Amino acid sequence: MYVCVCRGISDNHVKEAVNDGAQTPKCVFRSCGKKPKCGKCISHLSDHIEAHAGARISPMGVAAE
Repeated sequence: MYVCVCRGISDNHVKEAVNDGAQTPKCVFRSCGKKPKCGKCISHLSDHIEAHAGARISPMGVAAE
């Protein structure tokens, strides 16, 4: 599913970027080699970043390996 239609960034791109350390929409764009265009996706990107980052955190608060 596309998270940013303007730049063709999918939820899989977001997941890969988060796994590589991206913590903000700006970092996701940079990781994908793109720049924001209209900005309508920023809140949606943030939600996906939070969801993917949360999946990497164990119940003890330690990043999963």
